[in-house]
Amino acid sequence: MTVLATLLVPARAEARSPIQVPESVELRVDLAYREGNEKWRLDLAMPKVRGDESRPGLVIVHGGGWRSGDKGGGQWRSLPLEYAAKGYVAVSVNYRLTDEAPFPACVEDVKCAVRWLRANAEKYNVDPKRIGAYGNSAGAHLVAMLGLVGPDAGLEGDGPYQEQSSLVQAVCCSATPTDFSDWSGSSFRGESTFLPGPPDSLAERVKKASPISYVRADAPPFLVIHGTADQTVPFSQGEKFVEALKQAGAKDVTFLTDE
Repeated sequence: MTVLATLLVPARAEARSPIQVPESVELRVDLAYREGNEKWRLDLAMPKVRGDESRPGLVIVHGGGWRSGDKGGGQWRSLPLEYAAKGYVAVSVNYRLTDEAPFPACVEDVKCAVRWLRANAEKYNVDPKRIGAYGNSAGAHLVAMLGLVGPDAGLEGDGPYQEQSSLVQAVCCSATPTDFSDWSGSSFRGESTFLPGPPDSLAERVKKASPISYVRADAPPFLVIHGTADQTVPFSQGEKFVEALKQAGAKDVTFLTDE
């Protein structure tokens, strides 16, 4: 749980302004993890001193309801810098939003970013066997998918580095949409933008997009954070997800709430 414990989000990180790059950290902005779209970019923060051993990697994915947000704003810029100062190689990832492409584009994109990081592990001194991920809200949904969804699910997309795994070894997710079929007694309101398509195949799209569909005994360590008063993503989403992981036999699941 060492990696997971360090992934807790500092309170109100998004409010820090201006954001300073620590003396010990090198920041590289707008690296292309795939050519052909301005959204296929990430920012990378790493220690200036390479070190004798490869470093753990951290993939950070912004929220915004899959329709807004950016890797360079607020905590999505500050968190990579903070963890690079602690010795991580951290990337903050952009992905196609729903105004351009609905699901599964966002999942395909973040998976490609993880494959890119592994493909460039030697260049950036990353240990490909120690890559964790953090996201909040829509970003939490995406990192949960990075922890659970293997290549057999058909969500890798047509991006490069297909010889690399897109799975991460640890996940921290907060306010996570996990089951679009059971939205606390009401329908998920993003069906027309996030999961558009024919009504008769909606159930199939809902299942494919839901992290709870992929829980398994060999899931990586999960740190799930959810507030009981969340008015955007129902608390039951985190609660049910944790229970499903445990019932599937997952060995390392921690649930943090405000109770």
